[in-house]
Amino acid sequence: MTMPDENDVPTATGAGAISTTAAEWVAERRNAESWTPKRQAELDAWLERSPAHRVAYIRIEATWKRTDRLAALHRPMRKPVDRAHPQRSLWLKIGAALGLTGLAIFALSGKYFEVRHEQSFETPVGGREQVILADGTRIELNTNTAVRVSLDQNARAITLDRGEAFFQVRHDAEHPFVVNAGAHRVTDLGTEFTVRRELDRVQVALIRGRARFDTPGAGTRASSLELAPGDEVVASNAGVTLLKKPVAILRTGLGWRRGVVVFSNTTLADAVTEFNRYSAKKITFADPAIGRLRIEGTFQTNNIEAFADVLQAALGLHSEVHGGDIIVSRWK
Repeated sequence: MTMPDENDVPTATGAGAISTTAAEWVAERRNAESWTPKRQAELDAWLERSPAHRVAYIRIEATWKRTDRLAALHRPMRKPVDRAHPQRSLWLKIGAALGLTGLAIFALSGKYFEVRHEQSFETPVGGREQVILADGTRIELNTNTAVRVSLDQNARAITLDRGEAFFQVRHDAEHPFVVNAGAHRVTDLGTEFTVRRELDRVQVALIRGRARFDTPGAGTRASSLELAPGDEVVASNAGVTLLKKPVAILRTGLGWRRGVVVFSNTTLADAVTEFNRYSAKKITFADPAIGRLRIEGTFQTNNIEAFADVLQAALGLHSEVHGGDIIVSRWK
């Protein structure tokens, strides 16, 4: 489900999805700068579509108002050096109470760019989290990911310290949205894209819209690329490579957003490397040659044991747990 925008009216039907959509409507509605009569009409239509929609919206709006009152009551007690927004932890509790698992509302009072705010978000190995910024931009964090969010009067800046994130950016030409990953920078031009950072390697895939990829520097290390949908950039110490892929293939790589990984004629070495990202328990090969075998299918990221069972059944391999990890070998 995507954040509401001018061409996208939420249509969620499940209880949890309805609550999530209602929270997105409330968050957008509170941003008076972007609210239009057209959006009000679309919200009214969504509310009329089902009593469940109206109940969820009223409940979340009332909760948000109570949060504002609580924040106002406690504001004199805030430490001057505390940069974290006081409502985040409360909103996480509210989200849990409403069944909005993994949804964090990064809500700022008034205009989001009036005063500089910085906040950090992290996910553990195997975890995922959604962060909705005050301007309507949504960030989805994959396993073992850490980002820092900074908003000020000039720009919206994200620093990806590690891991992988998917961005659905509400475009604002006057306040650029920039993602920094090591020595590399991605600037939104109205975009959906992913950024993945691993040690000295950064990978960017553009799903929709436009973006600019920059590697500031001197000499041959400096580069700047204008990306179109289907473009994938891989940057490392060896240089920057631009690949052209079907958008459908890039979307397949976003399976982690619904808790799965999808392999299509993938070497077992690459499949295991990907799967190991999501589990503290790792799969290793007794014989490296096993990694040259190929596999395809869709697998739940939170069940590495089931994946190991598939390797036994589909590829005729043997697996056993040793020292907390899973060792895959050929049958003797």
